[in-house]
Amino acid sequence: MSVKMKNKFTLMILAVYLLSCFNMAASASTTGFNETHDYATIVPNVKPYPQLELVSQVDGFKKFRPRWNDRFSQGSTLMVYADALDVSHARFIAVDFIFLIKDPKGHIVSWDRVQVRKIGYETNAYAVYEKEIPEDWIDGQYRIEAFAYDRVNFTKIMQYEYNYDNHIGDEDYWDDFWEIEDDDSSDIGAGFTNPISESRVIMHFREKIFYVDHSASEYPPDRFMFSDLKILPEVVAPGEESYLRVNVSNTFTDPGDVDVYLIFDNRTVASRTVTLDPYSEEMVEFTIPPQKEGEHQIQITSPTENTAGVPILAILNVSMEAAEELSSELPTNIVVKSLDIEKLQVDVNETLPINLTVQNLGKEGTGTVQIEINGEPEAEKNVTLGYLETTVVTFDVRKEHTGTYRVTVPGTQLSRLFFVVEGGTGEAQSFLESAISKSNEEVPMIYIILIAMLLLILIFLRIYIAKR
Repeated sequence: MSVKMKNKFTLMILAVYLLSCFNMAASASTTGFNETHDYATIVPNVKPYPQLELVSQVDGFKKFRPRWNDRFSQGSTLMVYADALDVSHARFIAVDFIFLIKDPKGHIVSWDRVQVRKIGYETNAYAVYEKEIPEDWIDGQYRIEAFAYDRVNFTKIMQYEYNYDNHIGDEDYWDDFWEIEDDDSSDIGAGFTNPISESRVIMHFREKIFYVDHSASEYPPDRFMFSDLKILPEVVAPGEESYLRVNVSNTFTDPGDVDVYLIFDNRTVASRTVTLDPYSEEMVEFTIPPQKEGEHQIQITSPTENTAGVPILAILNVSMEAAEELSSELPTNIVVKSLDIEKLQVDVNETLPINLTVQNLGKEGTGTVQIEINGEPEAEKNVTLGYLETTVVTFDVRKEHTGTYRVTVPGTQLSRLFFVVEGGTGEAQSFLESAISKSNEEVPMIYIILIAMLLLILIFLRIYIAKR
């Protein structure tokens, strides 16, 4: 090869190399507003990625509950979540989400737009689209398509950004800059959006399929969920109570009532109706009265529709031997069963007995019981009991000042009131007794008034009939 040919070949290689470098630099610099984002080509396993989903609730960006199925009856509400990523330009977001629905014959039966307008440091946008299924839509397969349009006029925004030093103190200028209008005629701050016909589609979501079915249920099959059935304790001695707890939750957007049935040895012995707020739960409790010795089957069930997790089964073992064996493994557990006050009203410095009925649900041992009055510790006593043994603990209380006093037992909901008054108890009359006495004095007068009114009505009725 001649020297000239070698030089030409070298120049050609050098030119190709320079052109390739230029193209690489150009492609690396195409970022920001003018970049075209083809989200449909993003690998599905790479997160985050734009989503179009059938949902039942939306709490925020990427925070939603997927709908339990894809079937809707006429009159029910279709809810769709869609989002777009990296759509902020100099803190401005102006995205229009367009939703198209096609019927089983391919006709467009719905076209709606959801506008998102924000100023801030968020970089992503999302929209929630709701559509009530019309009564005249036929049963069959429907398709929903979604498009996202980035409508920000980036050039206009940059003009404001770069010329801010010439407009310091110009209130009208900055009012236009920050004001967001939802009205499409003016849209976002003084023309900061392009017309939708001139805006670019940044995303064409993959379509979603759903079905219109007149027999579809409005609620999910697991609207109410039962779980975590517990019997406390699972082994008891004859003559001892036990307690049952079961968790009930509402998994839907609407509040609702659910019936809870307790079946004991194939007999329904108790029931309760629980009202649950949307996405809430409640622990339902039943008291199982003392039972005869043996194993007893307990079942929790519900006749309420759209309920899952039932029936739940458990076994209650009633056995003195097993209970004593179990109690030896349990710590001493002194519990207060009741609180009683012998008098409603006492005199200043008069002794008032306050009685607590306590029981030991654990192994034999000693525990402490105490009372509080008006939220302050009043007295405490130690008590020693065997397994399932019950006793009454009495506190003698005296108060030097008149007033109303509330007795409570820490760790329980037990509460009682008593009153301290001036004067001897023989001469003093309790508030309750006074009210009863007063009502007894007033009863005859009420009867007299009622009888008089009845007589007047009869007289006027007789006169009216006579004149006809």
